[in-house]
Amino acid sequence: MAEAYTRFMMEENEELRRRQAEWKAPEQPSKNVAAAERFKSPFFVREATLEQTLGRLKEIEPSKRKIIVYVGFHPNEGTDVLTRQYADTWAEKFGATVVCQPTEETPHAIWAKNKPKSPDDAIQQLPSDVILDSEDYADKFSLDNKDTFIISLHGTPLRLYNDNNRSKGRPERARGLLIETSRYNNHPEDFKNRRHPIEFSKPDIAVGLEQVVPSSEQGGVKNEVKEEEFQDDDRWYPGAPNTLLIEYFYEGKLVKIEDPYIRKLVEMEEKDYAKIGDGYPANLPNVQLGLFSNQNWDRQMCIGPSYLNQDVLANEDVKVFNDVLVKDVEKVLQYVSCRLPAAQKDNFAK
Repeated sequence: MAEAYTRFMMEENEELRRRQAEWKAPEQPSKNVAAAERFKSPFFVREATLEQTLGRLKEIEPSKRKIIVYVGFHPNEGTDVLTRQYADTWAEKFGATVVCQPTEETPHAIWAKNKPKSPDDAIQQLPSDVILDSEDYADKFSLDNKDTFIISLHGTPLRLYNDNNRSKGRPERARGLLIETSRYNNHPEDFKNRRHPIEFSKPDIAVGLEQVVPSSEQGGVKNEVKEEEFQDDDRWYPGAPNTLLIEYFYEGKLVKIEDPYIRKLVEMEEKDYAKIGDGYPANLPNVQLGLFSNQNWDRQMCIGPSYLNQDVLANEDVKVFNDVLVKDVEKVLQYVSCRLPAAQKDNFAK
């Protein structure tokens, strides 16, 4: 079965690369119908809009969605592809449902909607109200049940990460997971001015996780487990006590998009980053950004057009996740599931 899963994931990964290279937006579910049917699950929620996503979630028994595994925020990272085959098992064993970023609300879809009608038309700056805030989505995925635990499974290509570290004199890292728990239990003072309310019955839910999934480095795979680091700029709000980040650092494979619209977007993005520089936010009143809004640039960065050109998972990344790393993800799910309050009928339960 494991070999069949790996073959399936490789097929899906090829489909993902093809789909991203062609840049068909809004991002659509895989056209590999046979593969999709093979692992179709009511506990893998991928819909076009937030409204449709919430509709699907309301149909799921609360005991099967005590934990939301939030994937697909940036489609090139392929976290939806990695997790779909495990959805039934995770729902049964851990009370977890896999929920994807709505496909019409990804960076790919946003920039497709923002594309000028004519190639000769100027690219307009993003309106300040066009944002992509993962915590806003996570809050809504909880369906107003404040005991719902959110695990955000995200991905970062090592080429980009290590290039950035080298430029700043920081150490490189290997393929593997970074698991970050909230600072709330030890540093509640960091949460006074957050946009999102802190309402959760067990803020220490992930305390002790490092004993269950210890940091390690062997066989070319590196795992780290630590508390979220302090951010000295309150634009970067720390994760709420009912959230946990699992970042998959993957080797990746280059995707080169030649669309002149995207190339222009990336060029404008780079110019905005140069203007923002290291002196933000103090220097922002003195510059005029071209692509992002001065008012909400920090909440628009995760929409950056460079995500359209981001490396996708290589076949070896899929294999390592299936053979090695998924076991650590399931340890996290098991630990959180056992410590969560018993599932209660929420406001939207049938």
